Amino acid sequence: MKIKQLALMVGITGAAFLGMGMKVSADEVTHTVKSGETLSGISAKYFGDYTRYIEIANSNNIKNADLIFVGDTLKIDTTTGEIVDATAEEAAAEATTPATETTESTTTTTQATDGSVESIVRAAASAYGWGSGANWEAIRFIIQHESSWNPNAQNPTSTAYGLFQMLVETSSDPAVQAANGMAYIAGRYGTPVNAMAFWQANNWY
Repeated sequence: MKIKQLALMVGITGAAFLGMGMKVSADEVTHTVKSGETLSGISAKYFGDYTRYIEIANSNNIKNADLIFVGDTLKIDTTTGEIVDATAEEAAAEATTPATETTESTTTTTQATDGSVESIVRAAASAYGWGSGANWEAIRFIIQHESSWNPNAQNPTSTAYGLFQMLVETSSDPAVQAANGMAYIAGRYGTPVNAMAFWQANNWY
């Protein structure tokens, strides 16, 4: 990268300093983006919910929710989930002061908090009412046959990529891939059961 090291393609960009900053309350913590982190993972770390990365993006006026940069500093309001930008002075102070580790909650609040790919996909499926029964089994069938649950699976003969082997998928984040996969199935087939039936008849969907 020209200036900053990319942390990961995740559906989120790092927050830029706005200069003015905001007053930090007792409920705010500072998080500096580290290599390999995703914003959905940061959301799960503080709130026990991968899907709140959308709130993080919106509260920072992020236009392109595809990139997160190593070294970006976020102030996280652990009461509301609102992310506010750090001032330049706060960022400089953090560079010379060891960061205080935030203790992660050990309470599982959603199906996705264990961090497994399957639980992340199931959380996205549940938003469509597909988190159990025949529709969930159909989703499992499709992913198993398309990618064997590997979010980095690449078709060697096309641009198909990720869990659902979508031709236009650009994110390696399972949460983003899951959301895109559910939207595709809903829009093209209506339900995962219908999508699986098509796959079984054609070996693609």
